[in-house]
Amino acid sequence: MRIVVIGYAVILLLNFFFNTIGNAVLGPETFKEAAAEGLNSSIKISVPLAIVLSVGYLYSLTLD
Repeated sequence: MRIVVIGYAVILLLNFFFNTIGNAVLGPETFKEAAAEGLNSSIKISVPLAIVLSVGYLYSLTLD
C-alpha cells in the first residue's frame, strides 16, 4: 500500500512541475499564473488517479 501512496504523490508532483514549466515556457503567462494552472491541473486529476490506483491495488491483492 505504501508504494501506491508514494506513486500517487510522485505522479501529482510531476504533473504539477511539468504543467508549470510548460505553461511558463510556452505561454505568455507569468510564473505565478503558470503555477496556479499547474496546481489546478493536479487537483483535477487527483480523484480519478486515486480511484485508478486503488482499483489497481485491490486487483493486485486478488492475484495473490
